[in-house]
Amino acid sequence: MKLFRFRNLRNFLTDVKNYVILRNVIRKNKGTADWERFNLRTDWVGRIYTVFNPNPADAGDDKQMLDIKLGERMIPCHKYVDGIGLSEVVGVSGEKIPDTDSYLIVYYPIFKYLSVWKAVLNSFYIILILIFRSEIVSAANWVITQITSIIP
Repeated sequence: MKLFRFRNLRNFLTDVKNYVILRNVIRKNKGTADWERFNLRTDWVGRIYTVFNPNPADAGDDKQMLDIKLGERMIPCHKYVDGIGLSEVVGVSGEKIPDTDSYLIVYYPIFKYLSVWKAVLNSFYIILILIFRSEIVSAANWVITQITSIIP
């Protein structure tokens, strides 16, 4: 089993680079007129979120019609997020807020390799290597002395 692969390191660095791009774009565009127009907010993780409320004229519509109208109202916001260069590094999800007719729309960073599970697993591997490093070195020295004793 290959413990550390160059491809994994490249994917990890790509995820970190995309996250830095996301944070820079958020910092640059936060507070602009379009940002305020869509009522976008961010959290410390780098997610961008907003709430879409139905119009008062939509009060009598069924759920399917509300979903269609919500999709139509979200198109300008999606175009804005695409226009500031985040379409490649963020995904979008939406969910209904309980006990209301409003929807929470979240643009979250997409990580292909960077995850908590992989970080914990790789940290565990590194700790094991550091713990058993002296045993590995002593075993290698023993093998070398055995080989040199056989060869005159």
